[in-house]
Amino acid sequence: MHIQKKLIVTVAINYGKEKLNVFIKSILENCPNCDILFLCDKKVSEDIKKHYPGFKNRFYFKRIDFFSYMRIKNQFFFKYISKIFIIIFRINNFFSSKKNINKNNLESFKPGKFTTLNSHFLLRRFIWYSHINIIRKYDYIYLTDCRDVFFQSDPFSNLSFKEKIIYSGSEPECIGDNVINKSWIKDAYFRNTKIYKKLKDKSIICAGVTLGSRDLILDYLERMKEEIVNYIELNKKNEIINLDQAFHNKIFSYDNLPGYRIDNQNKFISTIGYFNKFDLHVDRDNKRIIVDGKLPSVIHQYDRSNFLKDIIEEWYY
Repeated sequence: MHIQKKLIVTVAINYGKEKLNVFIKSILENCPNCDILFLCDKKVSEDIKKHYPGFKNRFYFKRIDFFSYMRIKNQFFFKYISKIFIIIFRINNFFSSKKNINKNNLESFKPGKFTTLNSHFLLRRFIWYSHINIIRKYDYIYLTDCRDVFFQSDPFSNLSFKEKIIYSGSEPECIGDNVINKSWIKDAYFRNTKIYKKLKDKSIICAGVTLGSRDLILDYLERMKEEIVNYIELNKKNEIINLDQAFHNKIFSYDNLPGYRIDNQNKFISTIGYFNKFDLHVDRDNKRIIVDGKLPSVIHQYDRSNFLKDIIEEWYY
């Protein structure tokens, strides 16, 4: 009998213990067969090891590069040192050919080659994920935010490991009706208007939580990298802002790929940032949030509602 191996992968930089309590404790309690890999800084890894000593065998840690840590930490000294590096990267990217990209490692810095080091980390995290060899040892991979994510159950607890699927969750608003998402799509694909025309009437697909079988997760990461490279080659820009959601929506809603599914029924993932558009019920006895009559495995963006945030944080204090 094959035992399904499942890995939850997240980025946690400059977070204190209180920011990760809900995420970690809900996984340990409700997803007993899932390991967790943190791309993080030294303090985060030390805090987790200290506060969860009985679960060390379920945690993996990969140290984030120092430049990214400096930018996110944003303390006085780090802020000005990182600005110097950003200027160097911008100058380098300006003079490098947009065709001169080290596609095997977009994060490397070599004079004359375009680097993504100064681009937004929400975009770069997908490049980081693609370089993690350990995920190839697992049957199912969950790529997820952590600060505002609450696991109510293991999404794939009843699936056959042979089934190749990948899921992402939708939001209750169309791209064309949302100023931010509309601008991301237009920025990413302004040279290809048919992409925007097709996506504008589609529901927003949130890039914060994506989960699936190993082969399709790896396929997805390669596709995200291809979108990043294509953007670099087609645009005269020295950095990329947080266009991860634009690329994500194209892959899931435009490319029509086999096995790629959007969870519109709140079965696996419920992104409830627009919480006033959902019928939410709190089951305090069982520590569960019911969304439109369904019990989703993953609740995302619960902290947009102070009411839900206070309840869930009380559960996992």
